[in-house]
Amino acid sequence: SGQCLLSSMIGGRSGNRGYCAQPCRKKYRIGEAEGYLLSPKDLNMSEHIGALLDAGIDSFKIEGRMKRPEYVAGVVRVYRKLIDRYLAAPADFRVTKDEKHILLQLFNREFTTGYFFGNPGNELMSRKYPHNRGTLLGKTVDYDSRTKLVSINLRAPLRMGDGIGIGNRETGITVRNIYIGSKIATEAAPGSTVKIPLDIEVSEDEVVFKTYDSKLMASLEAGNAGKIPIKMSFKARIGELLGLLIDDGENKVTMRGDIVNPAKTTPVSKSSIAEQLIKLGGHYF
Repeated sequence: SGQCLLSSMIGGRSGNRGYCAQPCRKKYRIGEAEGYLLSPKDLNMSEHIGALLDAGIDSFKIEGRMKRPEYVAGVVRVYRKLIDRYLAAPADFRVTKDEKHILLQLFNREFTTGYFFGNPGNELMSRKYPHNRGTLLGKTVDYDSRTKLVSINLRAPLRMGDGIGIGNRETGITVRNIYIGSKIATEAAPGSTVKIPLDIEVSEDEVVFKTYDSKLMASLEAGNAGKIPIKMSFKARIGELLGLLIDDGENKVTMRGDIVNPAKTTPVSKSSIAEQLIKLGGHYF
């Protein structure tokens, strides 16, 4: 990605400065061919951690600039376990079924090992669909246009709050209601047939993907709920630049603002400044 200048050239947003607009995920046409022609699959080297470590690599980059915090937490957790297991017992190393599932579920446009083992040619690309595939959930059975309910035969669990996508459609939905027969359920097991509300008409036997696993995300969020204590020192003197020092015990950041002018009406109070500074939103501070 460090050699890609496409976003910079066509939109002025440099991927090398953290501002990639992801033009490779858009549709393009070459002659009669149309699709996501520049969209590569996602790199996954989990099964080859041993080869990377044996090559002398001691630092791994996890792509997460436009991903959820839970994605970063989940992927880092899996790779940390894989690295530790390989270093402890190289001959016994393998990626577990659960770890493979987590990596697929968190985000995938299908996986590739890139150019690590030669030129993969067209196998590098994911030209039909540029978004998260997730994991296989099941297949559609039928669609009732009157009630706007789609019937799905499940091959994996489904819960309220899960996200699903059908076929290669651009948009997906969040599951708000699950019907098993005439009863409302909060979850359904593999092998069952459920009905869920869907505004778009779909055909029989279309593939359904689970693109968001509410249970997995909740577990990752719960395991990453710690807060980092910080101290803030705010300085404002007439005729000088505003100053704010933030210290978390290991790192210090200083920010400067405009020159402070005398108040025209009511001066800003110490309490009102403190009230604004403690508004940290959902950050882990």
